[in-house]
Amino acid sequence: MKEYIISADIISFIFMAVILCGVFMSSLKNRKTSTKMFIILLFTDLIAIIVDVCSYITEGNIQNDECLIILNLFAYAFAVVLIDIFSFYMISVIRERITISYKILIPVMVVSVLNYLMIIIGSFNEKLFIVENHFYQTGEWAIGTYLFAILYILYLWGILIKYYKELRIKFVLGLSTYLFFPFFFLIGVILFKIPVFTYASASVSLLIIYVTIQAQTITEVLLREKILNEVTHLDSLTGLQNRRAYTELLQGEEKSTKKAVAFFDLNGLKFTNDTYGHAAGDILIKNFSDLLLHYFSQNEIFRISGDEFVVIKQNVHFDEFEETILSLHTTLEAHNRIAAMGYVTGEKDSLLQLIHTAEKNMYLDKNKYYKETGKIRRT
Repeated sequence: MKEYIISADIISFIFMAVILCGVFMSSLKNRKTSTKMFIILLFTDLIAIIVDVCSYITEGNIQNDECLIILNLFAYAFAVVLIDIFSFYMISVIRERITISYKILIPVMVVSVLNYLMIIIGSFNEKLFIVENHFYQTGEWAIGTYLFAILYILYLWGILIKYYKELRIKFVLGLSTYLFFPFFFLIGVILFKIPVFTYASASVSLLIIYVTIQAQTITEVLLREKILNEVTHLDSLTGLQNRRAYTELLQGEEKSTKKAVAFFDLNGLKFTNDTYGHAAGDILIKNFSDLLLHYFSQNEIFRISGDEFVVIKQNVHFDEFEETILSLHTTLEAHNRIAAMGYVTGEKDSLLQLIHTAEKNMYLDKNKYYKETGKIRRT
């Protein structure tokens, strides 16, 4: 039977390691408290499995009985630690949906302290277990630790039942698996003296919890981060990239690539705002942004101020860019020269240098506009 328990523990370890990798690969910037607690639960389960396997492997194969005593002491203790961490994980899941205090776990902590004391004392006075001739034997106090565990489980089940209406049914069922499997095995130990698959059952429960609860929680957070990232990087009026996205692009620019930059400044925006109101000015800005989207993709266009727009293309074909710019220039002329434009291409210069050059060229075009139209600058 010992070989079956070791095999179950090893398989459980593999599953837990895979789940842990999956949680970390999600790369969440702001993990929920429940996700953090779940990670701690997984780490603790992995350590507990290692200790449990070592206690079974060393039994009968090591001459140092003190080492076997310590391993079995930790094997008992980790079972309580896992229940304690799960308790906080369960409450953190509930707290993400309703207001509930961690004080509800005070009875669990009291029972835990008593259980830890029993484990420590019982390990050294040979009441919890006995190591004789390098083999482990269950002591008379072992039944006490099982009863303590049943008390934990029943109390936590009571909490789930109390708040089941506020939780989704699959959340209640998922969390209940972590209570059901240990409860099933503990009853089996007490009534039928079957072996305890403590950590294997805990691992199966964690796998179910990951599938039913944590995977969805992580997905929801990732989606929220994606939406937040899009919102914080997009201009609310035009839907183009904003100055924050522009700054981040400059900080992470690709070196030694063919780059092209076009700089635009709306003509007459202040006049439109002052004469017809800011709503008319917003329409002018939106019309120009729609015009740019006919020639460039949304992630290449940045609105960096009220009337200034920058187009940045990397790994670009210069000939194609020149053709696009010439076509756009014709369109701007047809639209009453809605904006002044300057552009530049380069490979060795940094993006910032190219932007400064494109901006200077834009001002040359703007001066030409005011000279040819006779309009007063800034109106």
